[in-house]
Amino acid sequence: PNSQSIYTSTVQLIASKLEIIEVYNLLSQKNNFIQNKNHHDKFKDFKFLKMKSVSFKYKKNTEFILDKVNITINKGEKIAIIGASGSGKSCLLDLMLGFTKPNLGKIEINNLELNEFNSHNWYKRISYVPQDVFLMDNSLIENITFKEVSNLKETQRFMDILDRASLIEATKSWQDGLKRVLGERGRYISGGQKQRIGVARALHKESDVIFLDEATSALDEKMEKKIINNLISNYPETTLIAITHRQELLKNFDKIYKVENKNLFEITKY
Repeated sequence: PNSQSIYTSTVQLIASKLEIIEVYNLLSQKNNFIQNKNHHDKFKDFKFLKMKSVSFKYKKNTEFILDKVNITINKGEKIAIIGASGSGKSCLLDLMLGFTKPNLGKIEINNLELNEFNSHNWYKRISYVPQDVFLMDNSLIENITFKEVSNLKETQRFMDILDRASLIEATKSWQDGLKRVLGERGRYISGGQKQRIGVARALHKESDVIFLDEATSALDEKMEKKIINNLISNYPETTLIAITHRQELLKNFDKIYKVENKNLFEITKY
């Protein structure tokens, strides 16, 4: 039991690395934050993300997982990323997110290179929804907003987000409704409900870019399609970058890229 608890906690920490890295950067890079505060304005109005000949490997003596990758993703584009297991899809997302640094090449946001000095500002503009969403032993509202909803305007916006994340019906069946306590790591709700809460959390943040790392994999085909369609149709200005294995979803995206042979290729027909 103790070993299982340690393993489960480790997985949850990995899934929550965006929040952890953001806190770490804010605490450990105070001087950099002050010296580079002008970077925030350059990230605020997101226009594009560009990878220029990016190569990455985990250890010096191993082969590159990704080699000389080039891609430009513009504001509002809906991008699907596919590829075999172990091909480097999650590694690609980690680089775009700023979780890891390229060994070669560079990543630019609005012509500004993403690095350790400005990554905390990038985190403010993005949301990352993993397969296994970290939830607190608290209410649904607080797990999405990290605070209480205090007025009518906030309540209406919150209900709209629940609707677009397909959570309305679930809350109607809960005895405590929106105030239901979800339990440690969300143990009182299903895996699909946890993933929908992760999507709702990203929508509440109003991020410029939302990254989905197989974030709807626990949902049935009909529910997954509904949520992806909601994201695409209701948020035209939001950039969506999603790793998915569901072929039937691909036609909804503007572009499809396949990670294969250490590189990234646009798929025009699938």
